[in-house]
Amino acid sequence: MINKYIKILSNPLFYYADKSGHSVFRNFSLFKQTGNMYNQTIAKSDVGKVLEYRFYLNKKLRFTNIISAIILYLIFIHTPFSIWNLLFFEFLWILCFIGAKLVCSYKSHRHLVQKFGNYSTIEFDPPINEEKYCE
Repeated sequence: MINKYIKILSNPLFYYADKSGHSVFRNFSLFKQTGNMYNQTIAKSDVGKVLEYRFYLNKKLRFTNIISAIILYLIFIHTPFSIWNLLFFEFLWILCFIGAKLVCSYKSHRHLVQKFGNYSTIEFDPPINEEKYCE
């Protein structure tokens, strides 16, 4: 079971076009392997622009997570130590992490809808054989 989540989190692909001509973009879901499917084949130049925006959002997300961890740590070390404070700050960091992920997901959703219109959500399952996955 944990192998499934490791595979989801370590999957480097953000886009693929299936054999039926549908374009599928991976979404920002943390534990689900879902994607946004369009019933059309999207030009590579447009896909590149969307993926650049996705990489930009990933950079912002990573930066936000690091900064929030540092700020919460600095606040934590200036409070009296107790298990409750530790749990509170851990919970606060998790909320910051999930909140930033939700904001990035919303921005990505809005960008895709503005660029290509509405999409349907499907399972993100790129047609890659196991040999290429292991490389």
